[in-house]
Amino acid sequence: MAQPEHHITIDDLLNRARGYLPAQQIPLIEEAYAFAAEAHAGQVRPNGDPYISHVLSVAQILAAMRLDVDTIVSGLFHGILKENAATGVDEAQISNKFGRDVAHIVSGATQIAEVQYNSKIDYQAENIRKMLLAMSTDIRVLLVKLADRLNDMQILDFPP
Repeated sequence: MAQPEHHITIDDLLNRARGYLPAQQIPLIEEAYAFAAEAHAGQVRPNGDPYISHVLSVAQILAAMRLDVDTIVSGLFHGILKENAATGVDEAQISNKFGRDVAHIVSGATQIAEVQYNSKIDYQAENIRKMLLAMSTDIRVLLVKLADRLNDMQILDFPP
């Protein structure tokens, strides 16, 4: 069985962000983390990890790419709308607290994963269409979704 990975903490993320973001933007990440931690309290990933560790890892990937504060915050929120029944958070709340750009990125990243398909060809065609649409409106939507998928792949545990 694979060794347990190091779980990213909010301090890890803040330290990474402090390396390149202006100091006045760091409190926004702290506020977003507190909001996400409260919204995802009690939720766990299929591997048993708390859901908040996943969103921290996604945000850390985005910060490692030295992306802007809105993209990092969006990484912390990328699953919050999909889990609306559990989190109680909607796009308007995100927009009011963290701005329209963050709400737009989170909504776009959520929409990439929400379509039902009748066949594998429909699935592939729709994925390509959604990725192209996301890139044409705001490339950050696609970057958040790719960071999410990268972290999903990082925690896969393959049988021997």
